[in-house]
Amino acid sequence: MIREKIIFVGQVDAHPDAIEMEIQIFFAELSEQLSSIDIEFEIVGHKQVWIITPRQSATNEKIVNGYIEITPLSLAPNSDANLRIVSCREELDLLYFQLSQRIQARFLIPDIDYSVAMIPWAEFVEKGYISSENTDPVDLLYKLNNPDDTVMKYGTDRDLTKADVIRAVRSCRAWMARGGTAESWLYDSDYWREPKCSLDTLYKWLQNPEFNP
Repeated sequence: MIREKIIFVGQVDAHPDAIEMEIQIFFAELSEQLSSIDIEFEIVGHKQVWIITPRQSATNEKIVNGYIEITPLSLAPNSDANLRIVSCREELDLLYFQLSQRIQARFLIPDIDYSVAMIPWAEFVEKGYISSENTDPVDLLYKLNNPDDTVMKYGTDRDLTKADVIRAVRSCRAWMARGGTAESWLYDSDYWREPKCSLDTLYKWLQNPEFNP
């Protein structure tokens, strides 16, 4: 499951083409700072999805880093647009925040030079503003997802990740704290449309320290 954190959503009083041009300039400047990576976009509906395929990847699996949705408010030639900026990787939340600040300074706050309020992306990393073990921006972009969030090996159909199990255990404990039982949570709480594990397995999860951080 891809993480999706909304960084900005709202109406922008500008034509979609003008917004898209500002976004392209932003990423062109980023490419100059991080010249060793190739930034690519795929268009999926209204979404401009930023992807990277790691050079060292044997399977050429694409990494989705985030996306931008620009939706015209009407069919009129001079229509304004709704803008939605979403980050799919925690390491890049600040980058997408920077982009949102730039768009707001460019179109929402007249006569403001966006460069005055923005810190260059590379400087965020160099000064340690980004919480990460890596210090190289390229390492941040190529960093793989946490296996706990991506590897599915739990549950009856083996379609749950460790993170899914931890969230389920927390929900079940909250249900029990309100007077419910583990059995009623599994079958009556509507947390899942249908149980993803057996009752015995749920009891084991509740007792397992690994799922009770």
